[in-house]
Amino acid sequence: MQGDKVDGLVMNRVRLDDWRLHYLAEEGILHVTLALIDFVGVEVDSYNGFLKLMANLVNQGYSQIAYIDGDPNLKIDQDYQAGLKAMQIAPEPVLIARADLTSEGGYQAEEYQLKHANPPTAIVCVNDLEAFGANHATNQCGYKIGRDIAIAGFD
Repeated sequence: MQGDKVDGLVMNRVRLDDWRLHYLAEEGILHVTLALIDFVGVEVDSYNGFLKLMANLVNQGYSQIAYIDGDPNLKIDQDYQAGLKAMQIAPEPVLIARADLTSEGGYQAEEYQLKHANPPTAIVCVNDLEAFGANHATNQCGYKIGRDIAIAGFD
């Protein structure tokens, strides 16, 4: 970039109004994003991905579907909300837990979800790291994954 050691960047975890993208554009630094937001990008179709994932869970009979997200300002979280709306599933705040995109964050969020009086029958995690943590918490709480609860990592 400024030291001529980097030819360009691939940006991930793009926020809805990401200052980094504006900066790169203003500086004329070549970049692509993993989410299209008014910049050149290679998009992971998280909207349709969530739609297919939610349809699969609903078709298998899961009705209490919880979500472990990251930052609500990430584009992927907006796609999850849009996917729910398209499936005509009203998001229940009690079924949404915030985590920090790490395995430990997924563990803590899942442990919290499973302590509810009416725990979820399925968990969708915004990424695989959170899903790994959710798997660990689920096992430690005595639930059988695949029988008592379904867990999916997205991303």
